[in-house]
Amino acid sequence: MSLRKQISIKLRKARREQDISQSELAFRVKTGQNHISEIEKGNVGFNIDTLEKIMKALSINLKDLI
Repeated sequence: MSLRKQISIKLRKARREQDISQSELAFRVKTGQNHISEIEKGNVGFNIDTLEKIMKALSINLKDLI
């Protein structure tokens, strides 16, 4: 499994554990809900800036994702 896929799975898990919808996370990150969905499925890549925004919105750090 690729690192991107592993991170995607852990992002989805963190979001669900906090009971945050994809729409709410998208609002916090200032992106679209579809983009969040595709990231969580591992269908699209993401840059470090987007990952940083998602981590901040979920109050998690990089070690939580690896």
